[in-house]
Amino acid sequence: MNSLIAHRFLVGEALHETERQEILRLARRLRAEALAGRPGTPLAGRHVAVVAAKADSPAVQIFDEAACWLGAHVSRIDGLAIDTGRTRAALARLMGSLYDAVDCVDASDGSALALEQLCDMPTFLGLGGEWHPIRQLLPALNDATPAHAASEHADLISLIQAVLVESIR
Repeated sequence: MNSLIAHRFLVGEALHETERQEILRLARRLRAEALAGRPGTPLAGRHVAVVAAKADSPAVQIFDEAACWLGAHVSRIDGLAIDTGRTRAALARLMGSLYDAVDCVDASDGSALALEQLCDMPTFLGLGGEWHPIRQLLPALNDATPAHAASEHADLISLIQAVLVESIR
């Protein structure tokens, strides 16, 4: 499991160039497989959670879509649950035993980082959010294969999928 990529995003560190290239390579491969009608399910049997106050937010929807297309089971958890200090440790232990990764869509940076430290699993902070640094990779995704350019939504799905696969492996 390479939860270091998830951690770099969580604490605002830049990806190393080799990590960046691996994410882009994997995103291109996943996108090509989907476009060819033979998408893989590398996360089949895996369980991920998305923590958010609003289940219908675009960030929740895109994370859910990306994870489900990879074969993962996605659970939704109320965003207020992880911000309650009294129950955070117990919830983190439970989540660590149930899930392979978690995306904290509208949690505070501190809450998401505390959750990562308590449950020792890849933890993201709004991976599908409009402000997430993963979006900085969108232009580079089509640099090598502009003929395969898809919509920004599809490209973002591919990048999120690549990050999930790299983080959960």
